[in-house]
Formats: sequence, C-alpha cells, structure tokens
Amino acid sequence: MKTKLEITENENAVVFSGEIGNMQYNSLTVNGDGIVKFKADTIFINGNEVKLFDDEGRQRYESIVFRSTVEDEDSKKEYRGEYKDIINTNAKIYNVDPFLIAAIIKVESNFEPTARSVVSKGLMGLASSTVKSQEVEDAYNPIDNIIGGTKYFSKLLDKYKGDVNKALIAYNAGDKHVGRDTLPIEITNYVSKVNEFYRTCKSN
Repeated sequence: MKTKLEITENENAVVFSGEIGNMQYNSLTVNGDGIVKFKADTIFINGNEVKLFDDEGRQRYESIVFRSTVEDEDSKKEYRGEYKDIINTNAKIYNVDPFLIAAIIKVESNFEPTARSVVSKGLMGLASSTVKSQEVEDAYNPIDNIIGGTKYFSKLLDKYKGDVNKALIAYNAGDKHVGRDTLPIEITNYVSKVNEFYRTCKSN
C-alpha cells in the first residue's frame, strides 16, 4: 500500500502527516539515528515495516519505527497507583503505556525506591550501564529512576518495533537474549509477571 504524505521535521523527530487505514502516525525514528534530512513523498507500510521512496520511486530508508498516536478510550486511562504523577508524566513524554511502567516497577522493586540487588537499582531495577547511558543522577531517587527507566524502555520499544515482550527481555537480560528459541526460566518468568501485573493493573 502506498500513500501520499506530507513529511516534515522538528527538533525531536521526523514527522509525517496523513492517514493510513484511517490511522494517523507520527514520531518516526529513522534507522535509530534521530533527525534525518530527506525528500520523499511516498510511503509503503507492511505491518511495522515502513519504507520511504523519493519522487523518482527510489527507496530511501529501509526501516522506520513508528507508533500510533491515535488514542482510544482505553489508552487514555491514567495509572492511579503509587508514583502516579511521575509515571503518567513520563509515559506521555516517552510514549510508553503508564500501566506497563507500573508493571515493570512492581516486578523489579515492588515499588520500593531503595530496592537493590547485585545488578539493579531502585524502582525500575536500573542496571549500572543503564544509569550511565541514560544519565540518571540518583538511581534511588524515584523521579530520576522512573525518567531513566522509561526513557530506556522507550528506546527498546523503538528498537524492537513495538514488540513489548522483546523489549522486556532486553530490559531484563540484555539484547543478546532477544530472538533466542529458548530462554532461561528467570527471563520467561520476568516477562510473564510483568504482563500479568500489566493486565491486572489496567483492568482495575
């Protein structure tokens, strides 16, 4: 399917306006490189794979990750539990379901901001590498921790084209485990627990 779209750029993303199957999309990341200058007016979509073509029909970019910005009544629900203000605010900033953030916090720390293990710190169980890469000032400060964890998980969702389970595997155990036929039981249990709490939390 090819659709004519108007493509623009802003400070944070490449954005196009138009409708595809009655759905509107924006906030595109091109090949994970951020803002990219290009001239293109035709787009081909097959599931989550998006291809851009220039005026002469030449394909310009192989993969563009996008997320729908069309909200239904269910997606407008805000999380009402512990740390709701921080969670809902960063969910909107980084385009992550607030109930999913809450579910990760539940499994990682049971909402205890001083929780720690050999490999994780604070509410969202941040690894030392995540603390560094996301420039988290204080991993045991709820605001800093949730900002860093949500920002990092948002990047994983982009990387894995919106596949929540793959993003959870990478968040919990690293990218090297994503796509493997078999996973250690602790990883599968982690993903199951997050999904279970997510469903329970969102249905309440």
